[in-house]
Amino acid sequence: VINRQFGSDFTTQLSDLETGTWQGPIRSGYGIHLVLIDERVESRDPDLAEIRPMVEREYELIMRKELKERIYANLREKYTVVIEPDTSTES
Repeated sequence: VINRQFGSDFTTQLSDLETGTWQGPIRSGYGIHLVLIDERVESRDPDLAEIRPMVEREYELIMRKELKERIYANLREKYTVVIEPDTSTES
């Protein structure tokens, strides 16, 4: 998250900082920062049980979007739109 928000240079600088003390200045695309790192937690892949509701919601949203796209494509195949020239302004 930090990498996406502040950039990889900022994240790299954070990895060299001590825990428990204010450090800085640290430069990012947003400016200069003072940073306090309370603790470091190793990243991990969550168990499916932890994220199942979120995964199910995402899957349902994707399926709905694909269904709508198929419906719209089917409707577009059934109809032809013809735009006639405007003859009301001709003399």
